[in-house]
Amino acid sequence: MALIDIGAEAKDRPSLEAGNTTHIALDNPANLTGKITSIELWFGGVFDATDVRVGTFYGTAPNFTCRDYAVIGDVARGSKQTFTKDSEETPLAIAVEAGDYIGIFNNVGQLESTTVIGLGIYYKVGDQTETGEQTYGLYAGVIISVYGEGATPVAMAGSPVVSAVIALDLI
Repeated sequence: MALIDIGAEAKDRPSLEAGNTTHIALDNPANLTGKITSIELWFGGVFDATDVRVGTFYGTAPNFTCRDYAVIGDVARGSKQTFTKDSEETPLAIAVEAGDYIGIFNNVGQLESTTVIGLGIYYKVGDQTETGEQTYGLYAGVIISVYGEGATPVAMAGSPVVSAVIALDLI
């Protein structure tokens, strides 16, 4: 089983991104295909974040589609918050494919961000996790504090992949 990572480190940053917007982070696309099982977030500003949804997005800029997402719910501001379960206490298992981007929506609250040093973020007002393909605007240079980790599926003995590898070893 290999580790998947996606997004940028969730940390205190000098700027903030507004709520009621879906943000897609271009920094550090997913390195592998599998499931995201842990999410790290850092919100700042004056209000805790509400109705937080984190998902994986794919497409050709500026058009993206949400592949899968989880409802995290409310998130406290002022420090890194790590989640391994959704708002209904179900373990996270957000589908991700290599090259996907991590994205986030929150109704209220401000996500920590840094300008001028990243690849940028795509944004669109409102929750875009269930809307199909959408066209987004670009904020060049912005990094947001949203990070995910997970794992690839474990190949089982007798599966076509394992059997092919064993067959190649015998040649």
